[in-house]
Amino acid sequence: MQLSADQLAFLARLSRSPDGKFLLSIYEAELHELDVKLRKATGEDVYRAQGRASQLEEMIERIKDAEQKANPKRRTLTQPPSFGSA
Repeated sequence: MQLSADQLAFLARLSRSPDGKFLLSIYEAELHELDVKLRKATGEDVYRAQGRASQLEEMIERIKDAEQKANPKRRTLTQPPSFGSA
């Protein structure tokens, strides 16, 4: 799903807020639990856990990356400077 500018701006604000950081910690804890389940799961349970883990990873990344995608011109400290065009 391609996020709109408004959706990216919302996720960027959420990622900076204490509530957003807490939400991320909940998602990451849930992802860890799914990882533990996956190590023990068999059959159909594997597919369900993999699907849920994939959804959580995607949401976590969307929240974490929203700031950069909402403001692509703004460099972060971890982003190297770009020289020339690619």
